Amino acid sequence: MPWFGLILSFVTGVICFLPFPSWQQLVGFITSASVLMYAGAPLAYGVFTDKLPDHDRPYRLPGGKVISPLSFVVANLIIYWATWGILWRLGVAIILGYALLGGYAFYARSKNLPDAPRLDFKAAQWLPVYLIGMGVISWQGGFGGQGNIPLWWDILIISAFSWPSTTGPAPSPPARRRSSAASTRSWSWTCPRTDPFPASPVPEPAALQAAGSGCLHTVILGG
Repeated sequence: MPWFGLILSFVTGVICFLPFPSWQQLVGFITSASVLMYAGAPLAYGVFTDKLPDHDRPYRLPGGKVISPLSFVVANLIIYWATWGILWRLGVAIILGYALLGGYAFYARSKNLPDAPRLDFKAAQWLPVYLIGMGVISWQGGFGGQGNIPLWWDILIISAFSWPSTTGPAPSPPARRRSSAASTRSWSWTCPRTDPFPASPVPEPAALQAAGSGCLHTVILGG
């Protein structure tokens, strides 16, 4: 009988029930957290289509410019309908998670640990605005909040708040590449060599290409 696992699961379940007075609210919290996680997919789609519009991809979503914002709006409505009592607990959990992640990242980088996480706060500067905005709307809304925002107006406000998050500026034109053949140098080798770079020191590559998965490899360096 795995007594340790059973006792640990029991204790974990009891701790999870502490912030929630009922099983229904715990399920609502988990559902909202799952929806919030998948809500990042429309945002990622918008970023990739703006930054890499011509990049090869196995599937292109028809009407993605419209479906992506709509799906993000629906995800935010599901989170909002979970009621304010669930949403503020979800916000506390997110803050604790980022505090733990940031604390470990600082510790790992100070100790020069391998694979230390690197947090890009500049890229995530929209996240506090989004979380605070959703929290204020839910707090003032009619689903467990103060009731100052009537029904249908809250849907309109969330739609207007969510739509700009999935849109961005027009993609900037790609940088022009130098076509001079003298600006590139290449090395090739065959078996039995296995290391990915030649023995002599080389400058940092601007473009690196490994041709084939067998014995023939080519490294192209930009000058």
